[in-house]
Amino acid sequence: MEVVYQNNTGKTGGIQLPRNIKQYGNDNGNKKIYIEDYVYTFINDLRQDEYEEGVTGLLLGEVCHEGDNTYIFVRGAIEVTNAAVFKDKIAFTDETWPVTKVIVNQYFPGYEIVGWYLNSKNINEGDMPVIDKSDRESFQNEDGVFVLVNPDIRDNAVYSKTDSGLAKNDGYCVFFERNEAMQTYMNSIRKQHMAYRKDSDAATGRYRSMVKSKQQPMSKNMKKHLTILYGLSMLLVVIVLIIGVNSINGFKKNSAVDKPLDVVDNQTPGVTTPVEDATGNIDDSTEATTETPTEEPTEPPTEAPTEAPTEPPTEAPTEKPTDPPAKQEYTSYTVVAGDSLSSIAKKMYGSGSLENINLIKEANNLTDNNILVGQVLKIPNK
Repeated sequence: MEVVYQNNTGKTGGIQLPRNIKQYGNDNGNKKIYIEDYVYTFINDLRQDEYEEGVTGLLLGEVCHEGDNTYIFVRGAIEVTNAAVFKDKIAFTDETWPVTKVIVNQYFPGYEIVGWYLNSKNINEGDMPVIDKSDRESFQNEDGVFVLVNPDIRDNAVYSKTDSGLAKNDGYCVFFERNEAMQTYMNSIRKQHMAYRKDSDAATGRYRSMVKSKQQPMSKNMKKHLTILYGLSMLLVVIVLIIGVNSINGFKKNSAVDKPLDVVDNQTPGVTTPVEDATGNIDDSTEATTETPTEEPTEPPTEAPTEAPTEPPTEAPTEKPTDPPAKQEYTSYTVVAGDSLSSIAKKMYGSGSLENINLIKEANNLTDNNILVGQVLKIPNK
């Protein structure tokens, strides 16, 4: 890669060119691309996590035209934390643009989106059909720029948009200036990452948590399966608790019903109980005859315990225990690639309104609109 140092001292027509530049490759004809050094450093220093395919974001700056020449100045870059990056698909979600608009207005007011970048060890120039498809779907500016960064070999490829898709440039320039806006943004990102390392449960946007254990890091599929198993286990625990409570309640009620039977049995004399005569002496000859008197008193006690007390236990335990399991307040939903809170709300409720999105966020304690592939969400039933 050829590097040429230059000192430009003035303007090209009405366009002010940077004074200190470093040129990579050859002049690219009538399309000149200038990338500010802080931007160049930022997109090269990004690192993807072990379970990510890459890190993507937007390029900001301005586009100038003079005669047949087009000058694209890239003066800022932001990281997009809610984009889906896979080897076979790169998609910016419905929440991407409102979030990035806030960031641009905060750190880079007056800049426009001039393109995007992808920092990836797994996606390369052989995957250009996937990259080109994403560019057509998400970026309509005819003078757009795309930068592909391989962090392992520190190799960058810069592409310009043409009528037939993205085409690789022969060269580009890196220029040096006092870029306070980009420095402020980079400091903000560093602080967010430092805060995230102090609290691994903090929600900082991109799915960036590392698996901190002595074992091998979990793959995406393993993490997804463990999340599903955890959800099923929690559901099973709840069901067991409900069954246990109902069983205890049923046992208490059955015990209360059994007590009158014991009292009646204690008060009912046996049929062979000896009968005393008028003088208080026991007449053994009356033992056999006492069987007939026992017929009358035994009828009422046997009817009362078997009819009245036995009916409530069969009705009460069957009605109350079945109520809690039948009432389901939430429906589980597993996030897949390309999902967003808006699309999930539309899928589950028929409308991706802000009200439905907030309903899902409150049920899952979400502080922003970021969701993760494989994450199990609780969808409140309306």
